[in-house]
Amino acid sequence: MKILILNQHSINKGDEAAGTAVINNLLRIKGIEKIEILYCKPDSLPIDSEKVIHNHDLNVRRFRKRQFWKYILTGKTEGAFLPEFIEKLKEYDKVIVSPCGANLGIYKDWALLMQDVVAVKNKKRIIFHLNTIGKSGKILFDKLVLYVCRRAQVYVREKKSFEYLKSKKIDVKFGTDSAFSLKSNNDKVLQEDKIAFIPSDIWNWHVNFKGKNDSIYFNKILPSICKFACDNNLKIEIIPHITLEKERIFNEETKKALEGINPNVKVEIIDLKDCFEYERHICESKLLIGMRYHATVFASKNAVPFVGLAYEQKMLEVAQYTKQENSVIDLNNTNEDTDFASVIENTWNNREEIRKTLSKQSRELIEKSLIVLKDNFDYGIDQWEN
Repeated sequence: MKILILNQHSINKGDEAAGTAVINNLLRIKGIEKIEILYCKPDSLPIDSEKVIHNHDLNVRRFRKRQFWKYILTGKTEGAFLPEFIEKLKEYDKVIVSPCGANLGIYKDWALLMQDVVAVKNKKRIIFHLNTIGKSGKILFDKLVLYVCRRAQVYVREKKSFEYLKSKKIDVKFGTDSAFSLKSNNDKVLQEDKIAFIPSDIWNWHVNFKGKNDSIYFNKILPSICKFACDNNLKIEIIPHITLEKERIFNEETKKALEGINPNVKVEIIDLKDCFEYERHICESKLLIGMRYHATVFASKNAVPFVGLAYEQKMLEVAQYTKQENSVIDLNNTNEDTDFASVIENTWNNREEIRKTLSKQSRELIEKSLIVLKDNFDYGIDQWEN
């Protein structure tokens, strides 16, 4: 069997982890001859296998709307992407849309949507591997998303996505994030006296926050973290989530701000090679404070108590299904009176009970993340554990 993977992100350690989990699990299934990954971002997944082709040349970002609509209306193909992509589809038995964020939703990613439309137009029943799918607010975009979903196998990682698609009479199944099934490359790690902090400049990139005042980050969040770390003699380890220069600059600003609040605070920015190192640094920590979704996924998976600073519904849902609602703050509903310090302190004071709760749920969360492979390849938790 030959499998084509669409829409793979890479510069984001969370998407890298989810994609790597899917591919590594597929490689363990008997009968898989070849897997080709079509990337839509630079960098590659940390996978070295003769069965895997990393294709950066056939990039959907070269697909133009004019070419798409001409194909839909006339059947004619042109451009650097479309003709080759249609030929590529003919080579493969199954087509899987890699696990990624709300591209078919609030981010309104036309390139990825057009690619999916072309795939189903060419009689491929694509498989959405635990994606986020929802309303974009644009009528045509949303209609095309539903057109694709009615001709696909749809698996989502959020109940909000599940309920939305169910309301549109889409046959959809729900599971946990694909990264739960990432088999760690790390040996057993020992916890150190440190906090894993995964910051994010959501005020610069996220659709719900872009352009808004970020004073709550520098005036409330960072002082709360700094005081907690100093009071408990814990080092703060800043872990990058994205391999972009603007994130490096933001992390440097964060470090400088923390040291400005209290010169005695111990802060280090970590250099990461891949998603396995990202997970290891979280595992080594006694507490995670995360502004990124996959940070809370990895903390849950490895029974590390966490405080989630949630910019989207998906982070709130991780807290719900891991029974950690008291350890998450919805950044969409904060103000100057939001008590970040007490949430951090309460999580820390209950850390042993939290660790036990998360440990008990680990196997179930992994099993739910394997639902796509169980349904389509008879690969479930028993095969994953062996």
